[in-house]
Amino acid sequence: MRKTFKLLVCLMMILTSVTLARPSVYAQEEFAVYVDAQNGRDTHLGTIDQPVQTLARAQELVREKTSGMSEDLKVYLRGGTYVLDAPITFTSADSGQNGYRVIWGGIQR
Repeated sequence: MRKTFKLLVCLMMILTSVTLARPSVYAQEEFAVYVDAQNGRDTHLGTIDQPVQTLARAQELVREKTSGMSEDLKVYLRGGTYVLDAPITFTSADSGQNGYRVIWGGIQR
């Protein structure tokens, strides 16, 4: 019984430390670009508080950040309708560098 209790306490400590160490989905990340079709502006910086509005502007910001990558770069697409005037074309300039990736995905907020 005592061994089981110690094991349970150890597991709880490990799970708590993993949960506390994991960054919030909504915390600003250094290597991230935030896009919001409804509330973003392409004059913004692409941060969590100042998202850009279009995929084209997000692509420009990604290309500016890839040369100095030291972790994966994430592009967070918030809800809304992303209207394209022309197809968006991805090239090697949109790929990760230094062994890291560029990941495009969505979040709800």
